[in-house]
Amino acid sequence: MQHFFKTLAFCLLVATGLQAQSTLQYIPGDVTFNLSVRPASLDAKMDFEKIKQLGIFQMITQGMIGGMGSGSPMDDLLSDPSAMGVDLMQESCLFASLQADRQAFGYLMAMSDAGKFEGLLQQFFGGAFEVMQADGYRYVSLDSDFQLAWNQDVLLLAAVEVSDPDPPLFDFDWEEDWEMEDMEEIEEVPEYLEEAPPPPPPPAPYEEIEEEQLEEEDLVIEEPPVISDDYYPYEDDYSYEERQQRRAEYMGDWVGSVMNRSFGQGLAQQARYRKAAGKPADLHFWANYAQLMNMSASDMGGMGMGMGGNPLAAMMPLMMSMYDDTFLSAGLNFNKGEMRLDMDLYSNERLLKIWRGSLDAKFNKKIAKYIDGEHLLGYFNVQYNVEETMEGLRELMDPMLESIPMYGEMAQALIDVIGIAIDEDALYNLFKGDLTLAFTGLQEVERTITTYEYDDDFNAQEIEKTVTQTVPEMAMMMSYGSQENINRLLRLGTSSSFLVPEGNYYRIAVPDMPMDIYLALADDILFVTNNVDLVQNRLGSGYAKKDRLSKEHCKRLQKSASVFFWDIPASMDAALAFGLPIDEGPGMMVFEQLKQELDYMLIQAPKEVDDSVSSSMIFSIQDDQVNILEKILNLANDLAAKQMGGNSRS
Repeated sequence: MQHFFKTLAFCLLVATGLQAQSTLQYIPGDVTFNLSVRPASLDAKMDFEKIKQLGIFQMITQGMIGGMGSGSPMDDLLSDPSAMGVDLMQESCLFASLQADRQAFGYLMAMSDAGKFEGLLQQFFGGAFEVMQADGYRYVSLDSDFQLAWNQDVLLLAAVEVSDPDPPLFDFDWEEDWEMEDMEEIEEVPEYLEEAPPPPPPPAPYEEIEEEQLEEEDLVIEEPPVISDDYYPYEDDYSYEERQQRRAEYMGDWVGSVMNRSFGQGLAQQARYRKAAGKPADLHFWANYAQLMNMSASDMGGMGMGMGGNPLAAMMPLMMSMYDDTFLSAGLNFNKGEMRLDMDLYSNERLLKIWRGSLDAKFNKKIAKYIDGEHLLGYFNVQYNVEETMEGLRELMDPMLESIPMYGEMAQALIDVIGIAIDEDALYNLFKGDLTLAFTGLQEVERTITTYEYDDDFNAQEIEKTVTQTVPEMAMMMSYGSQENINRLLRLGTSSSFLVPEGNYYRIAVPDMPMDIYLALADDILFVTNNVDLVQNRLGSGYAKKDRLSKEHCKRLQKSASVFFWDIPASMDAALAFGLPIDEGPGMMVFEQLKQELDYMLIQAPKEVDDSVSSSMIFSIQDDQVNILEKILNLANDLAAKQMGGNSRS
């Protein structure tokens, strides 16, 4: 039975596109998440017949067959998956409904021939499982947790789990008059109890006790009393049989609602889902973001309950309401030369308004001339409108503070005091809201370290040595507005000896730092870097134009709200020079092959916000003429063959 289900899952992964929407029509609209696999989309991009000839593919299929040998029904099924009666080229869906006390998982596939599928069940299992007829579908119950159900359109693999009720919380209400009420209930102590008790009687005179020799058969050994450790009586409220019964009932109800589509509005009928799912994708993921956030916050919301009130628990419902009507969509595509993940966060207008204001920012073009493009390993940049972001957060926080009167009044009072003491306009103009962190190769630095040597009498002698170390070269840059306020911060740093002036820049004096870090100002940019050449020689002028960040990177930074770029081969060379521990044998072989194949990784988010906040991630390889999934499979096959010393095609 295990071989059958492994094979079924494997076939679905190998060949699973959006032809008809028969499977989507069976997905409830309130599912926590749904993952759609579209093999027709992949089939148009790559040759699966070539993949089947790879040695690693054949090795996996032989492992699926196990000890059945060639020519077995399992072997036939792997060579022709359509024999199972399921249309593997149609869209299949993995979905789940996750609640606090019950969870249900389903995998839906398009059925091509229900008769073939039932024949396959009979061939593999015989009469081990009885095929049952329900209203509108047939099913096989493998146990109370797992069920197969099908009709003429779809096949459903269903699994459920039912949790026991949560233990009772010990909720102590610390009322203000709690002590007074208890004191009133205490009765006055009778006067006779205050009198001294009579003295105890004198001890009886000592008498020698004659020991009696007991025979072995007269000995009585008493068993120690059994002390029950059943501290929580609710643990035994549900026996194993009762739990199984609850699972079976939930399984029947849930499978019936899916197969008969008795769940109200389906996922395919939701406008946002249709818009998201209509974008090209080999795999598409959809999640109810509000449900996911509620699940992750459930434990936090219960912390501290019963101990005088928990402000976080009081705020939690309102905090979670921010994510009402919020959904996450992610489409993954395997294209020529790249793997691309496009994400959209659809949300309510309240959150979208904040995002629109926050992302209304501009990239400081002057920063580009201070990045050494010739030795670039990678960079990260983010741009936010400080004023719009703070105002948006204030609009969100005010209702939350009102929801917890005592704590909220204190917090609001503190905010009001800070607002009086601090000029908000000056605060918004202190830093412009952009930050760029760039890594530009490696540099050698000299450090003085303290070591110990021992003389002939084993006495430790402290010795200082100067050593040369290789460290990553980095620079963090932020645009600032008010020169006067920045100068105040610098004076504060120097007066506290945190900053040490060294010409036109400062050295950050932090004990035991592995390298020297410098702070400098130029072109309304604050620099924090370990690149001494940058602060000594390039402030104001920057690098030569031919050595600066390329125009392609500059255009990307100007049109994006955030960007992360990583040059993989250059970083691998730097890691090797930095001292990455790697053996000279197979490890180095794999390392060098990966360096030749991989190119870069890019994550970016545009500034435009419509009805969703968008972002994308691209993982690129150097060969842009071959599908990246095919390339990955071939690479894995070649590496496995080299490790085993065999032929990659056998």
